[in-house]
Amino acid sequence: FEALQELRAAGLNVVFSSTLVEPALLVTLVPGVGSPEAIARRILAPHGLQLVATAPGMFAVTRAAPAGSTEAPAPSGQIAEIKVFASRYEIGRQAVGAPLELSRRQLQGLPGLDQDAMRVTRYVPGTASHALSARTHVRGGRDDELAVWFDDAPLFEPFHFKDVQGIVGLLDPGAVQSVEFYSGVFPVRYGNRLSGVLDFKPRSGSNDHHEIGASLLYLHGLTQGQLDSYPVEWLAAVRHSTVDAIADSLGRTDLEPNFLDALGRFEWKPTDQTDVAAGWLLLDDGLGANIGGGAETGDLNYRDGTVWLKWRQRWGPQFDTLAVLSYTNRRTDRTGSIDRPGSVTGVVADRRRFRERTPGAWRGPGAAIVACV
Repeated sequence: FEALQELRAAGLNVVFSSTLVEPALLVTLVPGVGSPEAIARRILAPHGLQLVATAPGMFAVTRAAPAGSTEAPAPSGQIAEIKVFASRYEIGRQAVGAPLELSRRQLQGLPGLDQDAMRVTRYVPGTASHALSARTHVRGGRDDELAVWFDDAPLFEPFHFKDVQGIVGLLDPGAVQSVEFYSGVFPVRYGNRLSGVLDFKPRSGSNDHHEIGASLLYLHGLTQGQLDSYPVEWLAAVRHSTVDAIADSLGRTDLEPNFLDALGRFEWKPTDQTDVAAGWLLLDDGLGANIGGGAETGDLNYRDGTVWLKWRQRWGPQFDTLAVLSYTNRRTDRTGSIDRPGSVTGVVADRRRFRERTPGAWRGPGAAIVACV
């Protein structure tokens, strides 16, 4: 029984019944060498069993006919016993929490991203999003239940204009090497979000790459490369909106959107087993609104900054140590006024500050420990 299971794992497509091939049956001869089919025929023969082809590449184990028998036995008038078993099918499955992974080349080939890496989730199953928003609902959850990580550091609401649909994500697709998407089930190191995880890996490589460009959405520049004399890699990217300039050229003064994001990262590899990386992300947004010739005004200003330090030590092919220390500081200032004589007059101001520290992570084969403050 176990021998047939091993041959099945080696590529032999064979079906058999445990009542015919009992678990107590033993291999009574040396199987020798050869194909899995030939070995199976040799070990079955001493037990009066044979391998019968049922389809191309598919075999079944049956009882061999007695030697010299040419006539089928006369059917008896009574059936002594009938055994009925449920069918069992086994299909190779992915491990629990296996992610969907996309490379940078695949990201660049996806239509409709609008130069926004955060919109990649609209191309994976189980998600829903609004055409004007970079936020995503995963498996019916709220849009704030998706955790976002970059270079093993957590990002908190990485969107421009957070209170106005979050129309643009923080990350430039050109600065991303790959992204892993977990839906529903994900490793414990990613924290306690309910719906899923987006884990972005920063762009890396030994070949230098520099680019500058412009679009209707923003101006952008990116540089990535490695020093010749030291094992140090760098990555820098900056984007600045062009929407405000286009609005001014069209004579639109009722809305003045402006956003900026910047990324800087350095990685030092003193040995093949040791990596040390440090990076920072900056978001700076401003949105002014003047409606009805000054009857209603509003100003939204956001400034987010995240810095992190990462150390990774590889002890073997299946064991490594990862330690990450990150710090996030967020400021949100929202003011508004309304002045309609004889109707309503008012002023509102909302100022918020947010700080988050996330130190420490250790993981090995089948285990992970994460500490957050």
